[in-house]
Amino acid sequence: MNKLMKVVHTGEEHDLSFREGSLPFSQTCHKCTQLVSRDYYKCIKDGCDEYHLHKDCVELKDLCQFHHPVHPQHPLVIHSNFPHDNSFKCSFCGETKQSRSFYQCNDNQCEFYLDNTCERDFIGWQELLDKYEIQHVFHDHENHRLSPTTRNHALCYACNAPCKCYLFRCFTCNFNIRHDCLALPFTVNYDDHVHPLTLTTSFKEDEHPTAYYCDICEKRRDPDQGIYLCEECPFIAHFECALSLLEDDNHTLDEEEDIRLTNKKVSVEILDQLNEEIDKLREVMEQLFVKKGDGEQLKQKIEEFEERHADAEDMLKRLKQSVEELNMLNMLRQ
Repeated sequence: MNKLMKVVHTGEEHDLSFREGSLPFSQTCHKCTQLVSRDYYKCIKDGCDEYHLHKDCVELKDLCQFHHPVHPQHPLVIHSNFPHDNSFKCSFCGETKQSRSFYQCNDNQCEFYLDNTCERDFIGWQELLDKYEIQHVFHDHENHRLSPTTRNHALCYACNAPCKCYLFRCFTCNFNIRHDCLALPFTVNYDDHVHPLTLTTSFKEDEHPTAYYCDICEKRRDPDQGIYLCEECPFIAHFECALSLLEDDNHTLDEEEDIRLTNKKVSVEILDQLNEEIDKLREVMEQLFVKKGDGEQLKQKIEEFEERHADAEDMLKRLKQSVEELNMLNMLRQ
């Protein structure tokens, strides 16, 4: 199957062609910098044949820009200087890095840069988070720092719901905001509405009973909880309806346990498959040495080895995803 598309990625225009199956040799995705093994997009422009992207990295909405909790005031975009390394200072960890790609603020007046590793793993670095000053449009006090904490049942300033999991808190002014809400953009454009929607902490209007319903899903909303509101006309939406960003916090414990057990079972199955694939790789390697005198058979064995290597990489990717889902579920349950 071949899909052709033209995209502008990090300021450069690429003609991408979708390829099913495995790559003959491992390449690096120039969005997430992880290895690409199969089902990928490749630039077909002359002189750009090493430009590859994961299928998900091309087709997911965050290819162009996204909001991140350590810099919630502006969206981030990925910057690439393919095929050369960039030298930049990560605004989160403060270290100077060398990389082909990194994240930077989409606001020309803001010099914010984020390393790929810090973008992915920031939540686990307590020492850095304790020193880092996170700013938010609802919390613009100078010299007041938002610190990560796990204090339960404090009300989130953005959505007015209890913080049942990880949150950021200003201990000076008792400002609390959930990890998910910290990354909410202040304004969003909803496809089916002509005006931009503005993040609002609560909205009550007694003379209009319909004001207590979401205009997207048409379900009742809590007037004390945060919404996206049109300032030009009476259009109101839940966060999750306007963005499809927040996860549903209403899972029962039984549902969470089912998810945990399912992910654990999947992980064990993938490990078993991976062990079998490693044994097969070992057999192919042994046969390579035996048949090294026969050119045609050697070529066939090399092709078989490359195919099994790609399969093993795909299994490792699935295993990593399963482990990440388990870790996220455990964090939300704390």
